[in-house]
Amino acid sequence: IAHAYNRKYIPLEPKDWSRVVHIPLANLTMQEALSEWMEKFQEYETQVRIAHRQAQADQQVKYNQNRIDIEYEVGENVLAWLPKTKNKTYFTWKGPYTIIRKINPVTYSIVSEGKPDATPRVETIRNLTRTTIT
Repeated sequence: IAHAYNRKYIPLEPKDWSRVVHIPLANLTMQEALSEWMEKFQEYETQVRIAHRQAQADQQVKYNQNRIDIEYEVGENVLAWLPKTKNKTYFTWKGPYTIIRKINPVTYSIVSEGKPDATPRVETIRNLTRTTIT
Protein backbone atom coordinates (compact mmCIF):
# COMPACT_ATOMS: atom_id res chain seq x y z
CA ILE A 1 0.00 0.00 0.00
CA ALA A 2 2.92 2.36 0.71
CA HIS A 3 4.14 2.21 -2.88
CA ALA A 4 0.60 2.90 -4.11
CA TYR A 5 0.49 6.10 -2.07
CA ASN A 6 3.95 7.11 -3.32
CA ARG A 7 2.57 7.08 -6.86
CA LYS A 8 -0.33 9.29 -5.85
CA TYR A 9 -2.75 6.41 -6.31
CA ILE A 10 -5.41 6.12 -3.65
CA PRO A 11 -7.06 2.71 -3.53
CA LEU A 12 -10.84 2.58 -3.57
CA GLU A 13 -12.69 1.71 -0.42
CA PRO A 14 -15.90 -0.35 -0.47
CA LYS A 15 -18.02 2.80 -0.01
CA ASP A 16 -16.54 4.21 -3.28
CA TRP A 17 -17.33 1.16 -5.44
CA SER A 18 -20.74 2.47 -6.46
CA ARG A 19 -19.09 5.51 -8.14
CA VAL A 20 -17.01 3.30 -10.43
CA VAL A 21 -18.89 2.59 -13.65
CA HIS A 22 -16.08 1.51 -15.99
CA ILE A 23 -15.39 -1.88 -14.32
CA PRO A 24 -16.87 -4.62 -16.53
CA LEU A 25 -18.94 -6.84 -14.27
CA ALA A 26 -20.70 -8.95 -16.94
CA ASN A 27 -24.15 -7.89 -15.73
CA LEU A 28 -23.32 -8.64 -12.09
CA THR A 29 -23.62 -6.40 -9.10
CA MET A 30 -20.42 -5.53 -7.28
CA GLN A 31 -21.37 -7.88 -4.44
CA GLU A 32 -21.96 -10.80 -6.85
CA ALA A 33 -18.68 -10.09 -8.63
CA LEU A 34 -16.83 -10.05 -5.31
CA SER A 35 -18.52 -13.28 -4.21
CA GLU A 36 -17.53 -14.95 -7.48
CA TRP A 37 -13.97 -13.71 -7.10
CA MET A 38 -13.79 -14.97 -3.49
CA GLU A 39 -15.04 -18.42 -4.53
CA LYS A 40 -12.34 -18.61 -7.22
CA PHE A 41 -9.73 -17.40 -4.76
CA GLN A 42 -10.72 -20.06 -2.21
CA GLU A 43 -10.61 -22.74 -4.91
CA TYR A 44 -7.11 -21.62 -5.99
CA GLU A 45 -6.00 -21.50 -2.37
CA THR A 46 -7.19 -25.09 -1.83
CA GLN A 47 -5.36 -26.24 -4.97
CA VAL A 48 -2.16 -24.51 -3.84
CA ARG A 49 -2.39 -26.12 -0.39
CA ILE A 50 -2.83 -29.58 -1.94
CA ALA A 51 0.08 -29.02 -4.34
CA HIS A 52 2.25 -27.73 -1.47
CA ARG A 53 1.53 -30.79 0.69
CA GLN A 54 2.32 -33.07 -2.26
CA ALA A 55 5.59 -31.23 -2.92
CA GLN A 56 6.56 -31.52 0.76
CA ALA A 57 5.83 -35.25 0.73
CA ASP A 58 7.92 -35.71 -2.43
CA GLN A 59 10.79 -33.70 -0.91
CA GLN A 60 10.63 -35.73 2.30
CA VAL A 61 10.88 -38.99 0.36
CA LYS A 62 13.83 -37.65 -1.68
CA TYR A 63 15.60 -36.30 1.43
CA ASN A 64 15.22 -39.54 3.40
CA GLN A 65 16.04 -41.81 0.46
CA ASN A 66 19.73 -42.30 1.35
CA ARG A 67 19.42 -41.63 5.07
CA ILE A 68 21.09 -44.09 7.41
CA ASP A 69 20.06 -44.07 11.05
CA ILE A 70 23.12 -44.41 13.27
CA GLU A 71 23.00 -45.45 16.89
CA TYR A 72 25.89 -46.13 19.21
CA GLU A 73 25.88 -48.36 22.26
CA VAL A 74 27.38 -47.45 25.64
CA GLY A 75 30.94 -48.79 25.75
CA GLU A 76 31.45 -48.58 21.97
CA ASN A 77 34.64 -46.99 20.62
CA VAL A 78 34.29 -43.95 18.35
CA LEU A 79 36.40 -41.25 16.73
CA ALA A 80 35.40 -37.60 17.26
CA TRP A 81 35.67 -34.78 14.68
CA LEU A 82 37.50 -32.15 16.77
CA PRO A 83 39.65 -29.08 16.13
CA LYS A 84 43.43 -29.34 16.38
CA THR A 85 44.87 -27.75 19.50
CA LYS A 86 47.02 -25.16 17.69
CA ASN A 87 44.67 -24.21 14.84
CA LYS A 88 41.01 -24.22 15.81
CA THR A 89 39.87 -23.85 12.19
CA TYR A 90 41.47 -27.17 11.18
CA PHE A 91 39.50 -30.24 12.27
CA THR A 92 40.62 -33.84 12.34
CA TRP A 93 39.39 -37.19 13.62
CA LYS A 94 40.67 -37.79 17.15
CA GLY A 95 40.30 -40.75 19.41
CA PRO A 96 39.48 -43.40 20.19
CA TYR A 97 36.84 -42.30 22.66
CA THR A 98 34.46 -44.55 24.58
CA ILE A 99 30.77 -43.74 24.83
CA ILE A 100 29.83 -43.63 28.50
CA ARG A 101 26.27 -42.33 28.25
CA LYS A 102 23.55 -41.71 25.69
CA ILE A 103 21.97 -38.34 26.51
CA ASN A 104 19.35 -38.38 23.73
CA PRO A 105 19.09 -40.04 20.28
CA VAL A 106 21.69 -37.69 18.75
CA THR A 107 23.88 -36.66 21.70
CA TYR A 108 26.42 -38.81 23.51
CA SER A 109 28.82 -38.33 26.38
CA ILE A 110 32.29 -39.63 25.50
CA VAL A 111 35.57 -39.96 27.35
CA SER A 112 39.07 -40.59 26.06
CA GLU A 113 39.78 -44.33 26.11
CA GLY A 114 43.15 -44.01 27.85
CA LYS A 115 41.86 -41.56 30.46
CA PRO A 116 38.68 -42.91 32.10
CA ASP A 117 38.91 -40.30 34.91
CA ALA A 118 38.99 -37.38 32.43
CA THR A 119 36.09 -34.97 32.12
CA PRO A 120 33.54 -36.39 29.65
CA ARG A 121 32.84 -34.53 26.40
CA VAL A 122 29.34 -34.12 25.03
CA GLU A 123 29.24 -34.62 21.25
CA THR A 124 26.47 -34.86 18.68
CA ILE A 125 26.13 -37.91 16.46
CA ARG A 126 27.32 -36.00 13.37
CA ASN A 127 30.75 -35.49 14.98
CA LEU A 128 31.25 -39.20 15.73
CA THR A 129 32.16 -42.26 13.68
CA ARG A 130 32.78 -45.89 14.58
CA THR A 131 36.34 -47.12 14.91
CA THR A 132 37.93 -50.53 14.93
CA ILE A 133 40.81 -49.30 17.07
CA THR A 134 40.65 -50.89 20.51
